[in-house]
Order: sequence, then C-alpha cells, then structure tokens
Amino acid sequence: TTPPASRTRFLNPSESYRYRWHSLPASSDGTPTVNDTLSDAAPTRLDGVLTVRTIAGIRPVLLQALRDQPAVRLDCSAAESVDLSFIQLLLAARRSAQQSGRSFSLAAPAAGALRAALEQGGFLPVGGADPFWSGAA
Repeated sequence: TTPPASRTRFLNPSESYRYRWHSLPASSDGTPTVNDTLSDAAPTRLDGVLTVRTIAGIRPVLLQALRDQPAVRLDCSAAESVDLSFIQLLLAARRSAQQSGRSFSLAAPAAGALRAALEQGGFLPVGGADPFWSGAA
C-alpha cells in the first residue's frame, strides 16, 4: 500500500531493515500544509549504517520509492557510516530514475559520513564535482 503524499519515509537499516512512516503536520481541515507542498519528491530519510552489511535492506526501499513516486529526494544526513556500496547504490538509483523519466536527488548537499566516503572514494574532484552530490541535480 502506498502511503499518502503527506508522509515521510524513514529507514534505519540497523533496525532489521524496517522503515516507519512519520506523518507531517496537516491543517485541521485536512488540506496540505507548507511542509506537504515544498516539493513533489517523496522525502526518504536513511540513517544509521549504510554499508555493504545493510545494503540488501536499503535497495528494495529505494526501488519501491522510485516505482511509487515520480520524484524521490533522499536525506542521508543522519547516516553514521557510509561505504562505496551505498554510493554505488545511489548512482544506480539515479541512473534507473533517469531511464524511467523520474527524478532522484539528494535532499541536501552530501555531508558527514556520506561526504567523507565520497571524498575517500574520489567522487568529489576539485572543481568538477557532480552536481548530484550537492543536492542541485
């Protein structure tokens, strides 16, 4: 079942690959609030350990989001650990979205554990970084 558009998807892979829905505020008459209409993209938040140990649980969640929504924004700001397998999954999800005419982007510029993994992996070259990692694409 697809949740209403006024919900945010949360996934913590360290919690047995389960995700929970968190309702955003709505007005008393049920009409969308500013939080609901900031973007068409379904905000999907990934936190915890985003590595080869947890990638098998993350992949189906991203695939489902890409099937259910025309645009997906991914928030990785609460990631505790990121490795190249997660970066590879993000690049594959972006390519899959492009091929199916959908949008896949980061909700904010890569920071914290994601940025560190991107720097270590050479994904952020000086002067020529991919705009995807800045949240601009």
